[in-house]
Amino acid sequence: MNLIHWYDFITPTTPFAALFFGITFVLIVTLFFSYKEKSKKSAVVLFLVGTLIVLGIVGMLESLGFY
Repeated sequence: MNLIHWYDFITPTTPFAALFFGITFVLIVTLFFSYKEKSKKSAVVLFLVGTLIVLGIVGMLESLGFY
């Protein structure tokens, strides 16, 4: 059973794929922000808030029957 397919980066077909790509995107943005701002505390807060938003959106889409 494959949890992530090659085409999931376009439109995720499972909640796991959506979480994986969402958190990966948040991590990339956080690393870029951390490099530019040189603030680890702000980067951690950005990562946590971004991850919570991704979890909320994926949960909402799951409850609406998108996946």
